[in-house]
Amino acid sequence: MKTIVAVLFLVGFVFSAGAQIVDTNKPARFKTKVVLSHGKSGRDGSSGSINPSPLTTSPGAENTDTGTNPGREYELKWKYIGRQGNKDLYHFTFTRMTKAGVTDKTTDAKDVLFDGHLVKIFEDDFHKVTIETPSEKDLKDLK
Repeated sequence: MKTIVAVLFLVGFVFSAGAQIVDTNKPARFKTKVVLSHGKSGRDGSSGSINPSPLTTSPGAENTDTGTNPGREYELKWKYIGRQGNKDLYHFTFTRMTKAGVTDKTTDAKDVLFDGHLVKIFEDDFHKVTIETPSEKDLKDLK
């Protein structure tokens, strides 16, 4: 009985480790648009970063968006880690104020698998961060 349990444990461990392998030697696959919306539903504006050339995005490439408005300071960082399966893996770190009148800042980090579809990464009363594929209009406006 102990042998069967041990074998099942090892088989589960081997398969779960294989599923988590990240290929850090290849560039990103998908064009990206990271958007930080300010206020509920972006009513206070937004900022965004578009990467129209995923093949030039190497593992470790990091981006930063910083806001310095008093009472709404934030710093959003994201880094391309590599490919996992048929998705691109990014690591996001977001430091910001989450409540009016409170000067303390909160930092959250999250790994996100991106396959070209909209993903909500962080959301609170002041901010919402998403990653998606840029529209044709977004790409045209870059030129």
